[in-house]
Amino acid sequence: MNTFWKRFMVVCLVIGWVGITISQIPARAREPDYWPTDGWRTSTPEEQGMDSNELLGVLKYIERTGLNINSVTVVRHGYIVMDAYLHPFAPDKRHIIHSCTKSFTSALIGIAIKEGYLTGPDQLLSEIFPNRTMANLDANKEAITLSDLLTMVSGWECRDSYLYNWQGLRELRASDDWIQHVLDLPMSEAPGTRFEYCNEASFLLSAIITETTGLSAYDFAQEYLFGPLGFGEAVWPTNPDGINIGWGELRITPHDMAKFGYLYLHNGEWDGEQIIPASWVDASTQAQIHAGTLGENYGYQWWIESEQFYAAEGYAGQYIFVVPSLDMVVAFTSGLNGRYFEVPQDLLEDYIIPAAKADDALPPNPDALAELETLIHTFANPEPQPVSALPEIAQTVSGTTYTLEENDLGFETVTLTFEPGSAEARFDLGTSRGPMVAIAGLDGVFHIIQDADGEDMAAKGRWQGNRFVIDIKTMRHPWEDQYQFSFGDGTVTLSVRDNVYGATWRIQGEVQHNN
Repeated sequence: MNTFWKRFMVVCLVIGWVGITISQIPARAREPDYWPTDGWRTSTPEEQGMDSNELLGVLKYIERTGLNINSVTVVRHGYIVMDAYLHPFAPDKRHIIHSCTKSFTSALIGIAIKEGYLTGPDQLLSEIFPNRTMANLDANKEAITLSDLLTMVSGWECRDSYLYNWQGLRELRASDDWIQHVLDLPMSEAPGTRFEYCNEASFLLSAIITETTGLSAYDFAQEYLFGPLGFGEAVWPTNPDGINIGWGELRITPHDMAKFGYLYLHNGEWDGEQIIPASWVDASTQAQIHAGTLGENYGYQWWIESEQFYAAEGYAGQYIFVVPSLDMVVAFTSGLNGRYFEVPQDLLEDYIIPAAKADDALPPNPDALAELETLIHTFANPEPQPVSALPEIAQTVSGTTYTLEENDLGFETVTLTFEPGSAEARFDLGTSRGPMVAIAGLDGVFHIIQDADGEDMAAKGRWQGNRFVIDIKTMRHPWEDQYQFSFGDGTVTLSVRDNVYGATWRIQGEVQHNN
């Protein structure tokens, strides 16, 4: 099982070509009945040899614990047998996949080699950027190869994991030229010596796609990966120079996450076309290096979790599990804090893998199937609750704008608006980055609106005596933040808690007086 600190860091995958192969997962995927380019087909679990009762255990666990798991998609023999979404998440909603992005970046490197833009995993970094001069250049730096970046054994003093409180990433973001910043990193040891988790190496892989193909990683993926697989619209932010963030921030749907896993399950082949070389998939999903303090084996930006499966993993509980021996792909999206990051893998091992009772169909189990389908429907369609009468304080503070003291969050003003008899409250937050608006359901259900960037934001609120509490899910991220308002005579105290990081802030404010 994964260590707590590895889970807390929520790093993802790496695909390796370095060192001696430690283990290899056998592939035993069936020849597909169809390819899900235009969408997945569905099936009952029993039709694909899976036990509905076991799968029901996954959802009952989520229901019982209340953990912030947003979706679970299980694909067996090419058919979705369970597809559960907890409102306000839904199949057509993109979700950030954090460090799972690294596996996609690695796949693009493999495709670039196939297309002749790169020569192979042993290609020297200095050959890829011949027009750049590297600081701290020595024999060790001159020896860095693509495979060293892919397996995170570059030898750089990277300092951008949890061990360094992500200091290296902060320095990267503050630099004027991200590529040069990475190339100039000092060496701590010879490449290939030791695993050192390095987001900056994954960023450089994205930059290498752009450097060698003339296309952004996103555009290259659209042509050679996303397009052929039939992805919906993906979002992949860039740095100030237009280079996609190779270590993370990709946003796609759970169904597209499953397609990517399915591509690897079939050794890089998709509908008769070899999208990624089979040799690259093979090398990527073998344990090329032991991850040291993180306690896992690493391939080319993939985590090799056991002899049975490998995984793309991302912060806060984003996962793409590939289980070749069971012809299975499982995708999770979540907003879990570090303490619970490993829960999706626990659910995979404790319920989903045991649910695969046979290669062929099992006898129908209509009672268990009906219970499974009912719980999936309940998760996606929570029942609104009666709205309580507003307390007197709500009428007093409604529409009042409070000016907030200077704070680290950049919050400047806040206004709450309540209408008698309404099932919604309006939350207006003025920030240094612009206004934020949320509509909080007062009926126990998240209400959804689009933010200024066209992304969904969901909120629900409740009165607890004279204190008002709002839970907000920013759908572009898995975050669930809680805002608590305590009102005094012309004052407000706003307490903010980030339920993923666990950080809290307490901000004072007073009624805004217009001159």
